[in-house]
Amino acid sequence: MIPRGGPLADDRPGLSARTLLFIAGIYFSVLTVVGFWLWQRWGGSFATRAVDDISSLSGILFAALCSAWAARSARGRVRHGWRAMTAGLLGWAIGEVIWSYYELVLGYEQSPYPSLADAFYLMYPVGAGVAVVLLSTSKTGRSRIRLVLDGLIVAASLFVVSWISVIENVFRAGGESHLALAVSLAYPVADVVIITIAWASAVVAYRPSMGLLVAGLIIVALSDSVFSGLAAVNDYYTGNLIDLGWLAGCGVLGLAALRSIGEPPREQASALVPRRARLWLPYLPLVLASASHRPKSCPESIQFPSPPRYSYLSSGY
Repeated sequence: MIPRGGPLADDRPGLSARTLLFIAGIYFSVLTVVGFWLWQRWGGSFATRAVDDISSLSGILFAALCSAWAARSARGRVRHGWRAMTAGLLGWAIGEVIWSYYELVLGYEQSPYPSLADAFYLMYPVGAGVAVVLLSTSKTGRSRIRLVLDGLIVAASLFVVSWISVIENVFRAGGESHLALAVSLAYPVADVVIITIAWASAVVAYRPSMGLLVAGLIIVALSDSVFSGLAAVNDYYTGNLIDLGWLAGCGVLGLAALRSIGEPPREQASALVPRRARLWLPYLPLVLASASHRPKSCPESIQFPSPPRYSYLSSGY
């Protein structure tokens, strides 16, 4: 019998591999149809924005419902972890509703920025970060020390990559106000933090559901980064194909939640990931950071930008 509040999953069985593949097939078939719609822009600009906004909201709600189901089927830290993920996704969904209201009801071509939607969007990285920490169930002191050290390596590496590809452009572009600049920088910085925690956690205590969770978080973060780069030069619009990245990421997050149902939260890396590979995985972002380095990528001194050159527009997470 599992003690109340223990870390193990509930007695109910998990979904079969065939069921998971069936759900994944339906979800990504819909994603393919949405992708063709955005590409061909069937029905004109308004119809394309409507399909984009509605499909984005549906993907977020799919991930939230799967996370809620996983939380209901688990106990202890795992239950709290999926509850945190559910809360973050619901915040993202509320932000998407506000964003869609501006565009589909009030007739804005692009939602104002910053707006109330951003306050809810930023609930997602908080919930996701808490979820990953709670879902990393390895309890040995050595694993905790390794998690901290690996996290520092990954964080430093990802920050270099993010600075070169996104953050520097956003910072130099500035914003219409200090608040707009702060919110603009919050998204890529939050992505760095989430990927750092997720990557280091998966290396320490890998499970199939954890691998899917990390993959989903990375897909969402990469979509955020591409969006931030486009928005910094006023080249983003609702219905851009980059929006498919968020939809795909939500699908993978939902599958991660479903895969976790009935899964024992014990470390299975010895069987699924070679020990030597686990040892070197934290250094992969370091290699990426070295490859992406360019001369003078980081200025010797950073000054707060004077009047903005571009207006930064934010879209829904």
